[in-house]
Amino acid sequence: MTENQEKKQAGLFDWLYVFLANRRLIILNTIVVGLIAMGLSFLLPKWYQGEVVVLPPLSEDAGSAGISAFLTGAGFSLGGGEFSLPMMTTPADLWKAMIQSRGVADSIIAAFDLQSRYRKKNMAKTRKSFLKHSELEVTGEGILHIRFEDKNPEIAAQVANAIADRLDRLNRQIKSGSARNTREFIEEQKNKCQETLTRAEEAMKNYQEEYGALVIDEQAKMMVQNAAQLQAELLISEIELGILKKTYLPTHDEVKRVNTKINEIELKLQEMKFGKEGGGQEFDFPLMDIPHLSMEYLRLARNLQIQAILYEFLVQQYEQAKIQEAKDTPVINILARATPPEIKHRPKKSIVTVAAAMAAFILTIILLAFGQLLKKYQYENKDNYDKLKEVFNHSLTDILIWRKRREK
Repeated sequence: MTENQEKKQAGLFDWLYVFLANRRLIILNTIVVGLIAMGLSFLLPKWYQGEVVVLPPLSEDAGSAGISAFLTGAGFSLGGGEFSLPMMTTPADLWKAMIQSRGVADSIIAAFDLQSRYRKKNMAKTRKSFLKHSELEVTGEGILHIRFEDKNPEIAAQVANAIADRLDRLNRQIKSGSARNTREFIEEQKNKCQETLTRAEEAMKNYQEEYGALVIDEQAKMMVQNAAQLQAELLISEIELGILKKTYLPTHDEVKRVNTKINEIELKLQEMKFGKEGGGQEFDFPLMDIPHLSMEYLRLARNLQIQAILYEFLVQQYEQAKIQEAKDTPVINILARATPPEIKHRPKKSIVTVAAAMAAFILTIILLAFGQLLKKYQYENKDNYDKLKEVFNHSLTDILIWRKRREK
């Protein structure tokens, strides 16, 4: 057996000796401290916790025939509701951050006068205490648990419910503001379109009064109708792009899709106007080959039809946007509101008792082992021990003298 192994065995033996020689003292201290902790736990103030459970948001139907629905049967949202969240972030995570913000915290503090309740001198300390007594948990399913503790079970439930209500009001305000921006944008486009439609109607009236109505080939009529439909789709897609840009970034998939659609329509219009490169076009002749007067008439008719289609669409969207802006329905879905708890949340007597007993057990062993090591050091290094004892006594004396001077 090496010297190091002998020292390790001796060290283990010393610890075992300390434990066995003082086992009664260790057990007695553990039991006494545990009982004292149990008694004190009865004297500690009781804290109750109210809890509100908030469900993830349901997919909201915009309730409107969007641009694509108007032309192709697909729907699109007017905007004014959804946040663009980072990857792996749920709406519940966003709501959690909103509750921890000053806007929500300060309103709850003011509503329940928590600054006086917590006896704090300023809002910063009060806000810190409020967040300390609040517990926000987001589960893997995206469910948000809002918990608040107070010595009064009624207050605990009321504050938890108030946090959920304040969160809902804040979300409504944000959603309403976004919907208002969308409505104002559509209203501006509608007014411009109305002016353009009026001018188109006047131009057609003046043309017919000057030249009379022209008889145009049926194929030319079909081309004009198709061109008008494509031009209307182009203008509507540009409006859709403007609405989307108010909500999403240029890199968003929906923005890219609309940009691609606009490019395709513009290309198709160029082909209809000038013909396909290399021949093989869809029609016998491009629009530019129609005689001048007929072309002018077709241009006026097409422009009038475009503006009529666009104006009809914008009127529908404007009415839907006004409904969306005025809608004041709850944004968050509360699964369970808080009720005054009947059972206290803390202190938990069993945990306090066991923790105190374990701490007493470990601390007693450490102190006894330290005393044993000190005796061993005194026996093996008596000179150094006496010097250390002298320094300790001097330090203690200096502390006592300093305290007396300070008391005088």
